Amino acid sequence: MILDELFDIKLGILLNRVKSNEKTDFKCRAFTIKSIENSTIIGNNLEEIYLKQETSGDIYSKEGDILMKGSLPFSFAYIPKEWEGILIPSNFYILRLKEEYKEKILPQYVFYKLHSNNINNQFKRILQGNAAVITFNKQDLQAIELEIPKIDEQKKRLKLFNLMNKKLNFLRKKVELEEKLLKGIINNY
Repeated sequence: MILDELFDIKLGILLNRVKSNEKTDFKCRAFTIKSIENSTIIGNNLEEIYLKQETSGDIYSKEGDILMKGSLPFSFAYIPKEWEGILIPSNFYILRLKEEYKEKILPQYVFYKLHSNNINNQFKRILQGNAAVITFNKQDLQAIELEIPKIDEQKKRLKLFNLMNKKLNFLRKKVELEEKLLKGIINNY
């Protein structure tokens, strides 16, 4: 299947259309390019902005959305419940699962599959034609092909993906703490 069959794909909103240079009653948080790193949402890198007027709709993140940076280096982020309601600017594509697939496809499974070698090779083929291309257009994204197994198989694989991801996060945290420990030892001896 291609992504366009499974997901509604759209670009986030141009911030200069909605952003106010003055403080208004309409304050919100917005994703920035630095908000997504290694497929993880970095809350400290969200931007607080004021809007010209109250806005609603598809420009805010919803649980199950997949965000993709529209420029190099490409990166994806899965939106869990705790990151709902964040304004999505135009430097991100929003992939939102179509209603008819909600019982057949797990968006988080697709999120992991978007990191596969198969998908990376498709991205490379698309970008190979023009060295000047640094952004990815919607039509190219819509045409990405992926295989989706039955829902039971997705659930099994997703459990494994999540377990391995937790393990990697623990290992990253361990390395980070050991680096701090080493720095502390160096500074005190």
